[in-house]
Parts: sequence; C-alpha cells; structure tokens
Amino acid sequence: MYSPMYDKDAIELLLTKYITGNADSDETRMVKDWIARGEENARHFQELELSWELSRSFPNENKVQEARNKIHKALLNHPDLNL
Repeated sequence: MYSPMYDKDAIELLLTKYITGNADSDETRMVKDWIARGEENARHFQELELSWELSRSFPNENKVQEARNKIHKALLNHPDLNL
C-alpha cells in the first residue's frame, strides 16, 4: 500500500539497509511499520528478502549484482505492487 510518507526510492533504501543488517533502530521501526501497512508491502518485503538470500549463494560477485539489479527492476515494475 502506497503512503505519501514512503516514496519508492526511500523505502527501497530502507528495505535494503534492513535486509543487509545496516538499519538503525529508527529505520528498523519504519520498515516494520511499512510492512504492517498492507499485504502487498509484506509480499514485496518477503520477495526482496528471498532474492537477497538467494543472491548470496552465487559464486561470482558480478553475477550477484546483476541478479540483484534484475530482481530490483522486476519488483519496481511489478504492476501489483504499490510502492
């Protein structure tokens, strides 16, 4: 669910920081609040988290980044997500 207080770039940055373990306590709270705002947000978070975990199993860092970029682009362009 889109909320004016969360633009796409800002939430993607927060989600990335949270998933990678780099979010501070305020950012963690914001991510959890955003996830709780709707099923679409929760699903987007789960997909992003899964893609992060899967990408960590790739042996080549260039391929990892390429996979992350493809997943990120696909998620941002997904018609059912309202970021």
